[in-house]
Amino acid sequence: MGAAGSYSASELRPNGWAVASKAIRNRSGDIEGAVVTVGQVETPVAILGALRDRMWQTFWISLTLAGLLGLVFSELISSRIVAMSKAATAMAAGDFEQRLPTGLVPDEVRDLAVLYNNMASTLGQAFSELQESRQQIAAVVESMAEGVVAFDSTGHVNVANPEAIRLLEPAGEVLVGNRLDDLVSDEGVLEVAGAGLSGRSATATSVLGEAIVALRCTPVLDAAGRVEGAVLLLSDVTERQRMEEAQRRFIADASHEMRTPVSALKGMLELLDDGAKEDAEVRDDFIHTMQAEVERLGRLVTDLLTLAQLDAGSLQLRLAPVLAAEILGDVVRVMHPLADQRDVTLAVDLEDPKLRALCDRDKILQVLLSFTDNALKHSGLGSSVHLRASRSGDSVVLAVADEGSGIEPEQLARVFERFYRADASRSAGGGTGLGLAIAKEIVEAHGSAIDVHSSPGQGATFGFTLPAA
Repeated sequence: MGAAGSYSASELRPNGWAVASKAIRNRSGDIEGAVVTVGQVETPVAILGALRDRMWQTFWISLTLAGLLGLVFSELISSRIVAMSKAATAMAAGDFEQRLPTGLVPDEVRDLAVLYNNMASTLGQAFSELQESRQQIAAVVESMAEGVVAFDSTGHVNVANPEAIRLLEPAGEVLVGNRLDDLVSDEGVLEVAGAGLSGRSATATSVLGEAIVALRCTPVLDAAGRVEGAVLLLSDVTERQRMEEAQRRFIADASHEMRTPVSALKGMLELLDDGAKEDAEVRDDFIHTMQAEVERLGRLVTDLLTLAQLDAGSLQLRLAPVLAAEILGDVVRVMHPLADQRDVTLAVDLEDPKLRALCDRDKILQVLLSFTDNALKHSGLGSSVHLRASRSGDSVVLAVADEGSGIEPEQLARVFERFYRADASRSAGGGTGLGLAIAKEIVEAHGSAIDVHSSPGQGATFGFTLPAA
């Protein structure tokens, strides 16, 4: 069997038998014999073949299942990553409402989804607060009485509120997005803006159209101190300067008006002290003139006090129903002597004898007396002055109309200024130049306004409305 010269051997016969041999040696190593075994192995071989086939089948099935499971898990993870990518893209576009499903199995992707959702929630809240703050700032800027213009370091306008656009009047062009010096030609504005862009705060006053504008420019600096832009504030101070000028003029006029009677009184007293008092005729004439000047000074002081009360808002109105017929009758009784002196007829035009107005009787009487006094001063001999009362809806219209010389159009806007006199006749009449100014304040305190109609040579009509009682 081929085992004589070897230690051991085995052989599988084609007929399904297996033969194995093992040499037997003595202590010296010499072969003394051999052991030979022969057995039937067809069944074990079949079993081994079947086992091998099953193992191959198991291998391929396991490999297929592993591939399918890997594909499923790969698709699952890939879809979650794609969803995360889309959510990140949406968040970058400003949509912070996107949320990722966290899943049931705790893994690294689930942890990443949880962290993403927390980040989106935090960023969304911060962005909402930022948007709210921006909206509040925009609302404040839009509603500011001052004009606001913000521009970057290159001079391009980033923000301009309506007041700034109104004051700058950029000829129909849009300020935002354009350079300031391309749309605004005023040297004062450009100089102040240039100072702001150079890192310096600057202030100036400029005339823009019909408005007097106070300018202030402040640079905007970054952490390193470099100029990132500037903010220009524009304040319309036209009315303030007009009021300041009016106050200065008022003080000057009041001083002048008071100085005139005081100087006259002082001069006449000095003349009387120098001996004029010895002449009875001169003395009586001086005393009569002094009385007139004292009365004029008293009227001036009273008018100034009334104006001060009106300006301070401390004038209290006692409103009550008043018959229009009665108040017009009082005006006629007071002004009748002056009308007779000037040969002027006072006529009352009353629509309804029972017509009542809700007003402060004394104050409205003062207004109508002022209107009538001015009408008489400007009326010619033989003319008429009409005192009218009529109803207009729920209101009562009171007016005084004359047939005098009228008022020039350029003077209509100034007749209610303090101490303003359209011509010398008012001054000659001994007035203070405050009557119409006081009348205007009283009528406005009643919630109304004076309406004036006049043409040169056609007379003038001063009127106002009061609530009907």
